[in-house]
Amino acid sequence: MSLLYAAKHVVRSWHLFIALLLGIMLASTFFAGLNIKANRVTEQALDQQLSTIYTDLEITSYSPPFNLAHLDTVKQQLSNNGNVKSFEVMARASSQAVVYDGTNQSTTTYASLVGISDNSRVYDDWLNKPSEGLGENETYITENENVQFGTSQLKVGDVVSINFTIFNPETRAVTLLPLNLTVKGFAQLDDEAYNIATGYGPQRGPIGIIDLGKMYPVFPDSMLVN
Repeated sequence: MSLLYAAKHVVRSWHLFIALLLGIMLASTFFAGLNIKANRVTEQALDQQLSTIYTDLEITSYSPPFNLAHLDTVKQQLSNNGNVKSFEVMARASSQAVVYDGTNQSTTTYASLVGISDNSRVYDDWLNKPSEGLGENETYITENENVQFGTSQLKVGDVVSINFTIFNPETRAVTLLPLNLTVKGFAQLDDEAYNIATGYGPQRGPIGIIDLGKMYPVFPDSMLVN
């Protein structure tokens, strides 16, 4: 009886029923369109953010002394993992440095170094990479057109002298590692190579560091070494 009653009312007021049905359809289409558009905008924003991420995972170790045997073990395990597409080992360090400009003038500063291997992905998008690669005791200053911090304080031909200090907590021995790097040029890197090399941005901004009561400027640039 209830179905028959409803059918009679629909037949008698068919024009109202059609108008109501059209209204519901239009409202559903309108809100569905808004929902689809919102999802599309969110998807585009997410894709844009993900497009600037070139690595899925970065593992950093600060524990001295650095054990190369453990590093070889990790590299072997990653190589045997079928879920890992690629990986590479990089070294980053910062230290007080003395810059000689060839005119017997020197400047004390802090410098950030990035060590890359011969098969580093940084080389893939190094736009003006040297054909012979990075040589021993040579360095190139990282540059990226989308990341500007002013003109570099380093020039081609400058010699950057660094004394790394390594403390072994087991033997309590201190090892000094002197390093003299000649600036060979400026490495023009695209976004991917620059972010991989610098860890998604310069290690430090153009600020100063106080050491032993003295203020030293900090180069915002990273120095690429082999």
